[in-house]
Amino acid sequence: MKKFLLVLILFFIGCAQTSSNITLPTYESSANQIISNYNVYIQSVKDLRQNQNEVGIIYANNGLIDNRVSLSNNLDYYFMQSISKELRTMGANVTNKPLENSIFVNIEITKLEANIKGFVGSNLNAVGEIKIIIKKGEKTYVKRVSETQSKFALRDKESIKTAIINVLDTLIHKGALQIINLN
Repeated sequence: MKKFLLVLILFFIGCAQTSSNITLPTYESSANQIISNYNVYIQSVKDLRQNQNEVGIIYANNGLIDNRVSLSNNLDYYFMQSISKELRTMGANVTNKPLENSIFVNIEITKLEANIKGFVGSNLNAVGEIKIIIKKGEKTYVKRVSETQSKFALRDKESIKTAIINVLDTLIHKGALQIINLN
């Protein structure tokens, strides 16, 4: 009976899923200066994902969830700071309040996730999507930027972190280009 209880306890411990947190590093822009004298006022960045706590899932061999990965960072704040930095590097004047001839920008993060399933082929899939609403004068533009990546990866939270960073970096750069290219 004791052996049975020990086996049962070990079984449940082995089947228990874990949770991990990852922290995003400070965004580093690699953009070139494209414009000058372009005022941008970012009114808001909103994380509209259904599950704002989770960015990744690692599945066990049996298909059950082994690990749920969450962000330690506030994604709204991180994205706001990062895209502001990218826009400044590109030559835009990003302001804390609207100035004359400012363009107004609102960003919605609609998808950001990475999943690892299996041990072969492209077992890691990561996807991100943002919607950018840009108001320039009397005109309003709606732009969507998305990024999908697939590759082989080890089944750990560092692989999820790397994939999320790569997707975010691409969304930030492409999003900034969408804002700048209205000029």
